[in-house]
Amino acid sequence: NIDHIQVFAALANETRLRCLHLVAINTEVCVCEVVEALNISQPAASKALNALKAAHLLTDRKDANWNYYALN
Repeated sequence: NIDHIQVFAALANETRLRCLHLVAINTEVCVCEVVEALNISQPAASKALNALKAAHLLTDRKDANWNYYALN
């Protein structure tokens, strides 16, 4: 089940919207790619991506020390 309030709350932040757009145009992105592309800190990127994942907009996978995100 999708929590519409959580989805809209996730989309109400510019950084999260920019992250979502970056994932949408790239199939899959690593946190480090988000940091570089959006010129934000690693904690800010991780927080934004995790909020989008919590809203069920993104999925993630871990490969060794790297976390990759894709559209759900």
